[in-house]
Amino acid sequence: MAVQSKRDSGRKVLGMRLGNSVGKTGKNLVDAGQSVGRFTENLGEFAAEMRKTREAIDNRAKHRSPIEVLLQGLTARR
Repeated sequence: MAVQSKRDSGRKVLGMRLGNSVGKTGKNLVDAGQSVGRFTENLGEFAAEMRKTREAIDNRAKHRSPIEVLLQGLTARR
């Protein structure tokens, strides 16, 4: 058991040394995980907004006024 304890005390996770009790290191890992979660959530929302904006721009480009439709119909060669 003493050998086991000595071997575990030098263990590292993500470059941080872990002792017998995780304590402060565990809290830091939890905080880092939550920060990454918030970041990815915000990134997802940003991507969704960009997609909506791009679709709105595409829809405006495809929309033609009634006069444009009329002129195209009158000038189309058959």
